[in-house]
Amino acid sequence: MEKIVQFEKLASENLSIAESNRKVAKRLKSLAKSELDRSKAMSQLVKKELEMTKIRKEVAEEMKNLVEEKLKLKDSGVLKFSDTELKKEIQLSIYNGKVAIMQKLIAENQQKLADLEEEIAKERQKYAKETLNFAKKREDLSKKLNAYINTIKEESSDNQILKAKKSCEKLQQDLIKEKKTLLLKEKEIKMMEIRLANLERELSAKFSELEQIRNS
Repeated sequence: MEKIVQFEKLASENLSIAESNRKVAKRLKSLAKSELDRSKAMSQLVKKELEMTKIRKEVAEEMKNLVEEKLKLKDSGVLKFSDTELKKEIQLSIYNGKVAIMQKLIAENQQKLADLEEEIAKERQKYAKETLNFAKKREDLSKKLNAYINTIKEESSDNQILKAKKSCEKLQQDLIKEKKTLLLKEKEIKMMEIRLANLERELSAKFSELEQIRNS
């Protein structure tokens, strides 16, 4: 009788855990979808930003060429330009060049961030699906345990009881293996999130560099 009570408790606990797993899986699925939508939107914005940085770089290069041309004309005596104005234009062309380079580096970093965020979101979707499957198997185990309990209560044949017991044991072993797989997936996602945090720190540092250039 004590054994039956233990099995009934185990069946109830598995059902409770399965419900918790199901809730977690649904939340993870919703989170992954939001992250995927955001990463795709960010990727589109970054593509536009990269196009703009290319134009900024071209403008900075043209300004530099223009200043160099003015210097040649001044040195040859063909035209006269104010030394003060030329100095300002030289400084401005250098400044614009530095800003354009830094903005390009920032955009490239943002693209890496968007790509990694998308990768994490996709892995989280897979994890959510696997967690949901895990929850379903836990529910199955709960049902099988109850079926096993019934064979004992109903004093079924030894063969039926053994068959029900083996079915429970097999599913328990499957769940142990799947739990290990889920834990490994969690670890992989965590490592990806660490890489993401590193990229975010790098991006923050580049923004600081850009601010220093603008304030110089």
